[in-house]
Amino acid sequence: MFKLVRSSETIDRQPEPGRLIKNYLTKEFSESFSIAVGELDDSVHSVPNTEPYDRVYYCFHGQAIFQIDDEILNVSEGDAIFLSKNTAYTYTASGKFKAVIINLPAFGSDPKK
Repeated sequence: MFKLVRSSETIDRQPEPGRLIKNYLTKEFSESFSIAVGELDDSVHSVPNTEPYDRVYYCFHGQAIFQIDDEILNVSEGDAIFLSKNTAYTYTASGKFKAVIINLPAFGSDPKK
């Protein structure tokens, strides 16, 4: 099985000002994982927790500062960060930050399946 998703076919959503999510592979393709590209402009994005998802951010443009508890992580182009489920964090973009976001299982899926 395979699936090619062209950038013109993404499902785009803007959950808050300054933040854009381009969904490439969603739970409709596979409940095991989802892949999106996230863009954040000079703002703070707060994530209360990632339950029930493990999440990976792979930065391919710009920089961001992730805060997990009392730890501060500077993330730049070429860096990847893994956040296990139930991890509360925030991240702040420095300019335009773009990252591939992978959720395991797929974002919006039922993890009990």
